[in-house]
Amino acid sequence: MQSLKDTKKVAMVLILAVGLVAGTGLAAFILSRNVGLTMKITAFMDMILKDLDDTELTDAALGAFHRGETKGFPSLDGSTYYTMENTGESKIYVGPALSGFDPDVTVLVYVRKPGNTWVPLTDGEIWTNDIDAPGTPGNFIAQWYFTVNVGPSAAFGDYTPTLTWNAYDSNTG
Repeated sequence: MQSLKDTKKVAMVLILAVGLVAGTGLAAFILSRNVGLTMKITAFMDMILKDLDDTELTDAALGAFHRGETKGFPSLDGSTYYTMENTGESKIYVGPALSGFDPDVTVLVYVRKPGNTWVPLTDGEIWTNDIDAPGTPGNFIAQWYFTVNVGPSAAFGDYTPTLTWNAYDSNTG
């Protein structure tokens, strides 16, 4: 008889233990709060500007100008040009941003896909053609040059202007 009592006790303890665990488990899920999360996975965007010798272009000495003079870099007519290479993961749209020029200096930046027609861009304008990402069908290189025209009332002095190429994920910025 002793063994039947012990078996009943063990069974009762097991039932209580299961009940407590199950009850505790249920209690843990009676109340919950959700936190809404948002995220966006974007492509890595990068480009390299290259000089005539295929090295990275980081600066260009424009030299001295006279009022009324126009010069092109690296050429005035696009017969020689710099290149822009998309090294990112998605296509990009590009546009120049100009700063530090005298108000009476006009800068036009010309861009094209190899073999196509030159398209002039002004400060802040975005080129409507995209530059494809490497490894995708299309061309991941663009060619470009720019002209600087010094107007008749440009102030004499030294300038350190900047031409910045900005990349966008659409042609509207």
